[in-house]
Amino acid sequence: MEFTVVRCIEPTLEVADRNEVLEYFKELGEFEDTLTDATSRFSSAKKDLEQVESAIQGADEPHYELVKQHRELFVEWNKLNGRLTGNNLLKERVGAPTSPTIRQRLRNANGAIRSLNSPTKTQRESFEMAKEMYIEVQPQLSEFVDRVDQFIEAAREAGIHGLPNAEIQPIDRQ
Repeated sequence: MEFTVVRCIEPTLEVADRNEVLEYFKELGEFEDTLTDATSRFSSAKKDLEQVESAIQGADEPHYELVKQHRELFVEWNKLNGRLTGNNLLKERVGAPTSPTIRQRLRNANGAIRSLNSPTKTQRESFEMAKEMYIEVQPQLSEFVDRVDQFIEAAREAGIHGLPNAEIQPIDRQ
């Protein structure tokens, strides 16, 4: 008995050039490192703000201007954090519409790493959108970190004790 093998299903995704795929994942990894570094420095700024808040509350006399500046910085931190990781209040509300964050876009772009295929057009577009979103928000993150350092210096000049010792490393400009 003779038989012939016939392919019944055509592949849905084209096979990509191996070097192109490796370059994509290299660029994706470098971007993830940049984003992680910026997020870490941004989180350090929040910890410093919390430490300054405690120091101001423990001061012998009221410092109304510093309290006002602290509130403004904290509101700004929440807005920027929402762009990086999402709005925590909306996340808790089931079905609440939220805009995709940089991290969510990056997670979508990373989906190809778990596959034998090359990244899809959608994954590549997600990666491009994540980069564009980061390029847009990065100067604001840098400025925020600088403003927190200036705020700490103003608190130090006002005689507040128990402040963070070191400046936060600046967030690299792209």
